[in-house]
Amino acid sequence: MAAIGACRSWETGQEALAGLAVEGGAPLAPALGAEVRREPDLARAWLLLARGILATELDSRRWTGLTPSEIQADRARSAERLGGAASIAAETLAVRPAAADAAMVLGAATYLGWSQVRDPRLIQRYGAWEKPLQAALAMAPQQREPGRFLAAAYLEIWPLLSAAKRDAARGVLAAAFREPDTFHRLIGTWLEVAPDRETAFALVPDDPEAWSRLGEVFSQRHDWEGMGEARARWRKALRLHLGADLVEAEARMGAGDAATARALFLAVASRSEHDVRYAGLLSRALAECPPGPVESVTAAKLSEQLEWVLDRCQVTDCPLPATTLRRLTRFCRDLPAPQAALAALEAGDLDGAERLERRAQAQWSEPWAPYLVAKAELLVARGRLDQAALALDQVHRNWQGKPAYWLARRELARAADDRPAEVTAERQVAALGAAAWPRTAWSWRRGQARLEMLTAVPAASVSIGIDEAPPAGALLEVRLDGAVLGSVAATAGATVTLAASLPPGLHLLEIDSVAGGSVLPGGVALAGSAAAGPASPGGLEAPTAGLR
Repeated sequence: MAAIGACRSWETGQEALAGLAVEGGAPLAPALGAEVRREPDLARAWLLLARGILATELDSRRWTGLTPSEIQADRARSAERLGGAASIAAETLAVRPAAADAAMVLGAATYLGWSQVRDPRLIQRYGAWEKPLQAALAMAPQQREPGRFLAAAYLEIWPLLSAAKRDAARGVLAAAFREPDTFHRLIGTWLEVAPDRETAFALVPDDPEAWSRLGEVFSQRHDWEGMGEARARWRKALRLHLGADLVEAEARMGAGDAATARALFLAVASRSEHDVRYAGLLSRALAECPPGPVESVTAAKLSEQLEWVLDRCQVTDCPLPATTLRRLTRFCRDLPAPQAALAALEAGDLDGAERLERRAQAQWSEPWAPYLVAKAELLVARGRLDQAALALDQVHRNWQGKPAYWLARRELARAADDRPAEVTAERQVAALGAAAWPRTAWSWRRGQARLEMLTAVPAASVSIGIDEAPPAGALLEVRLDGAVLGSVAATAGATVTLAASLPPGLHLLEIDSVAGGSVLPGGVALAGSAAAGPASPGGLEAPTAGLR
């Protein structure tokens, strides 16, 4: 008799569940509906229904195509359905006081229902939603829903919170933001209510993905200063993150897990920024990575790393040792012959570079000019002056007006003790040395503006004119000799000035538009002197960068 009574009670409850789901206007998803019908525990079945209603009301896609008046009417009906879900959760919690799901649904449904219709009880009786959510968070700290709902509720009523309440809410927000999806959903709202940028940044997880997402939010708002700060912190977080991955890769390698270690080494090498601050990470990852084939996407990223390394080798010291540079070249695929030959040359393999040169039989073309200039410099250093002169004679005429060409000519003349040739080269170098360059001096490579500068005197800052920029402005990232100077806002007609210590010599200035649209740089001018003291690349994160 007891078993029959229990079965009849369960059937009655299931009928009531089905009726409530239909009358409430929130039919269950097929999978959830089947789960409710199979659930032998009636209390849990009711809670599953309440969760189903809550999930349905959280889906804003149901308002697609509706007019504002229809949306407003549906919000009122939604509040009623959420009120029913909250009642179910409250009844479940009464008989199952340790049910974290029931506490979560009670708090979330109450908050969301009152929020839908701007019910004043959201403020006046905040304990009705806050206490259940806090209880759910305490009972199941591993679940993300209670913290997410608490964070969303606090952000909605933030201006009305007391100072003490805001301090407690910041702890909830910081914990919720550690979950990437919650951070993605709520960071925009947090930026709107935070009193200042420093306070907003204090709750951002020290994770590259979080700072990258924050930069996207600033970009959407055309807040270039904020995005510049976010990018600076992203670079720092990425460096720490890659350092931790490198340590893990070394530990895996020591434990005999070569496959996992190799994947981590390649990830560190391919994700490292094109910046001298990452050169140590890049070098260690490449040096310790086990040999083997590399899939195409990673190989393409490593080819970009090689291009950055070779650019830096031509204007200053190479960031990688010769053996590591050779390994990087082997990890790349289908390198153009001029680039492969230049990489071999910079790695000290002159014989290998010349083999590639002979096979190409197109050394006279412009892509081979950087290789021929670098080859001439190496041959001069080895005392093979006739071959160095032959290499310079083959340089394409478009390159014969560049500073690197005449610097190589001067070194050759000095080594050969050819005074007339040295005087000619000195005259050309002096003519090319400058402290200012017109906008026509820029060249372009895959959308990146590049300027080779031969400076005659030391300088402490560089100013870049902006000829054209989008109406809302853009964010530029400026590099000097392979080191990031900083990210600065740019508007048409303005001049951006960054602190940078430039000794006399050959330098490479590069500009990327990282957000906002294309920018056309104008003239460049150097100012100041290095008397104030040289600045290392690590000190050029551009706290002094600004828009003038």
